Amino acid sequence: MKKTKIIAGLIMIFILGALSGALGTGVVLKRHHPFFSGKPEGRKAFILKRLTRELDLSAEQRVRVAAIIDRVQSETFTQLREGRRLMRQKLESGFAEIRKELTPDQQRRFDEMKAEQERRRKERDRRFHGLWPPPPHHDPLMPPPEERP
Repeated sequence: MKKTKIIAGLIMIFILGALSGALGTGVVLKRHHPFFSGKPEGRKAFILKRLTRELDLSAEQRVRVAAIIDRVQSETFTQLREGRRLMRQKLESGFAEIRKELTPDQQRRFDEMKAEQERRRKERDRRFHGLWPPPPHHDPLMPPPEERP
């Protein structure tokens, strides 16, 4: 019995250590590493600095590469935003189809399930952003957080 408790305790300590390490790494990266900051200018600066260092880019090349990074980020964010919108439309369309197949009582319960899911999503967002306030909105291509689905 004692041996089992010792093994269980060691396993628990290992799991808690791994979880706290993963959480700490995520926090540090998000707060201090420009690539993970959530700001396009941070990612751009990180990529440009690395390419300049690794490839010995000239000043002219840096200007052209910076323009390419700007363009690709812009296209990527536009596609991401459009993809999210399309995904939301598909989900809502599927929910509407499912709802047509249900009895009135089932429809009411289905609507309650959807409302509870939305409430949990908003709570998760609030809890996550409640730990640290989100960075100021800088990206003109992404909607402000309050307008995101």
